[in-house]
Amino acid sequence: MGKAIEFYNASELLWQKVNSSDNSRLSSPFIMCAAFSIELYLKSLDAATLYNIDEVEISEENVPTFRTLYSKSNLHGHKLIELFKKLPLNTQTKLRSAYDESPPASNYTSLDEALDAANSNFVDSRYSFEGNSVAIEMTLLNKLSVFFHEYVYGLYKEQS
Repeated sequence: MGKAIEFYNASELLWQKVNSSDNSRLSSPFIMCAAFSIELYLKSLDAATLYNIDEVEISEENVPTFRTLYSKSNLHGHKLIELFKKLPLNTQTKLRSAYDESPPASNYTSLDEALDAANSNFVDSRYSFEGNSVAIEMTLLNKLSVFFHEYVYGLYKEQS
């Protein structure tokens, strides 16, 4: 989840600049950071924390220390709606419910609609020079990144 937070924080800084009078043409970096943060938050909901058993050290107090500790998700790809639909059904239901209780993003009244609308923003923004011009709703993308940050980070705080 750490990388998701980093990209979310970067997207928030960029969002402030994009909405200022001195936006310095930062739309593309915002789109990439916001979309990638959503992708990473979705993947974090499927992740397991792993460690390399060969690298465990036992302290004098008989406490194990793991030199290599990481998270691994079985979800792959960049398409947001596809990642969402690969999550366990109970996780999907909880996310939909939380989204329904939050202020709607643009004209998208359901989480599925919003994710579908932002589905390939990460890829679209990176390959726009190949003639695949796509309109990207930055307000929607910001709303989704804030939603996933608050939801996933809230789960983390509950478990801590």
